[in-house]
Amino acid sequence: QAQMLVKAIDSEKEDGGQLDDMVKLYKQQDIQSMYSMMNTDEGLGGFDDVLLLRRNRSWIPVMEKMMNQNSTFFAVGAGHLGGPEGVVALLRKAGYTVTAVSH
Repeated sequence: QAQMLVKAIDSEKEDGGQLDDMVKLYKQQDIQSMYSMMNTDEGLGGFDDVLLLRRNRSWIPVMEKMMNQNSTFFAVGAGHLGGPEGVVALLRKAGYTVTAVSH
């Protein structure tokens, strides 16, 4: 993970446009396009299973337990939101209603 992070930082220095694009997509609530952008060689470089998907799957039971106990608000990194195994899709698959918070 550390090497991937260093690579991502170096690559952002070379091409600052990708981060700007990600921020723009996030503000537009276009999480599927963000997911597509991150799911390229330049994005997570094949580490998506370790960095995102396994974590997403392990969070759902924990989130369900918390939601059954109290009213809850969850904030996660934007990369965890989109895709077929993103937090949004997994929660919806489990029968929950997921809505974006807008300002």
